[in-house]
Amino acid sequence: MVLPETEAEEVFLVAERLRKAVASYPLAITQVEDGIAMTVSIGLANFPRDGQSVKDLLEKADQAMYWAKRLGRNQVCKASELHGLNDGPALIAKIASSALPASQDEHGYSQAAQ
Repeated sequence: MVLPETEAEEVFLVAERLRKAVASYPLAITQVEDGIAMTVSIGLANFPRDGQSVKDLLEKADQAMYWAKRLGRNQVCKASELHGLNDGPALIAKIASSALPASQDEHGYSQAAQ
């Protein structure tokens, strides 16, 4: 998704609304009791901070999406948060600080509104 002339924080809020909307509507509710939970992991990249070309921005957004998955799924991750993050102490600190919100179960799935 491309959101031209939109500030990074507003893009984050749009992505969060999308993530929450997806998580709040389970699939196959007529075929499976309580439906099938669905979540998304979203990576964000912002021009010009995270890249100058479409290719660079797509790569950064893709990397951020994979970090969102590594850090527990069902979340939005900004490419700008990844600068300096590696497999060492910074990664451990990031994982430790990404506790599940109260509205999620132990698998990271948001509880559907009843």
